[in-house]
Amino acid sequence: MLKIKVRYKIITKLLTSIAIILFVILPAYADDNLLLNPGLEKTSPLGEGWYFSEGVAADHLKTGDSGYSPYEGTYMWHAANTLTSTLWQDIYLSDLDLDVSDCRFQTGGYYIEFGGYDLSGGADEVQISLLLLDSSNGTVASSELGYYSDKEWNLRSGTITLNPSADLLRFKVNAVREWGTNNNTYFDNGFVYLKEYSIWTYGGTNHSIKSASDFTLDTNVPLEDWNDYFYVGDTREGRFYVTNGATFTSNYSQLATYEKVKGIAYVDGEGSTWINRYVLYVGWWGTGILEITNGGTVKTLDCVIGSGDVYDPFSQGWWVDANKYANGTVRVDGEGSLLQAAYRLYIGDEVPGTLEITNGALVENSYGIIANEGWSSGVFLWME
Repeated sequence: MLKIKVRYKIITKLLTSIAIILFVILPAYADDNLLLNPGLEKTSPLGEGWYFSEGVAADHLKTGDSGYSPYEGTYMWHAANTLTSTLWQDIYLSDLDLDVSDCRFQTGGYYIEFGGYDLSGGADEVQISLLLLDSSNGTVASSELGYYSDKEWNLRSGTITLNPSADLLRFKVNAVREWGTNNNTYFDNGFVYLKEYSIWTYGGTNHSIKSASDFTLDTNVPLEDWNDYFYVGDTREGRFYVTNGATFTSNYSQLATYEKVKGIAYVDGEGSTWINRYVLYVGWWGTGILEITNGGTVKTLDCVIGSGDVYDPFSQGWWVDANKYANGTVRVDGEGSLLQAAYRLYIGDEVPGTLEITNGALVENSYGIIANEGWSSGVFLWME
């Protein structure tokens, strides 16, 4: 067991926030289908907003074919008599009200939910996909839902994280004729939604926790059993942002509460401050990540990077084994950026932990341990 002492500084007073407000910021387009004319009901001649690769429009836009009817409305897309056929629509991110300099955009806080209804009248197959393209039409990322051959309408859906390098989204439907002269594949009612992960955002105003359990992300645990804990990434991935000079105050905090879940917190920008009064766990039973950048500040009594062995409030005892899948990473980057643990700093308590200090950032604590026990390993990286 290696003990380190990075720097000692006593916190004599915790900042007091002046307002108690809980809110979630969702973009205006969160519930809007980004596809133009998603059901191909507006014909011009194929359907406003849509493009196709083979044949003529009259062959593709159908009110009915081979005994099949549209899933909804008057029209559906039909691959017609082509060997292969592609239907697509482009959505330019510049047309959306997105602040590309926003910390949420730059750190992958948004994702795309996409899909639609498809049908195949025989052995022919149809696939729905979404591509993220850059300004040169190069593929940044993509998600394909697989090829299907079902003789009834089926809903297909998928998700993909919005990469900040993308300039446009390309929604595609590919159809392949496996045999015969007709490509009996059909598509209707596509959708593309831009959404945020489980994100709690604090920006521009001071905030504090009235009851920390009010901020629990996606959990069915009774509040009285988890009182005074703040969670980011509980039963599914969660992201938390403190930006624009805001101050956020909590008591006990956990990033990545459950196994194989990811919890990420970003404290970004001069004056942006997260004050945690007691213990901040980065990587409890999942993958926890804390990034402090561009003059952001995090102050806590203890900071445990890579926890694993945790307290079970239901049995009032400690779990015997650490979770070997858990890990924690803290990155403190840029002049003015600060992580201050007034008492203890653990880098790898029961599981792997990593602390990175770069580009003039500062970490202060009075007592530190690297690789405490269990499955732990500790990495301490300091780079000017």
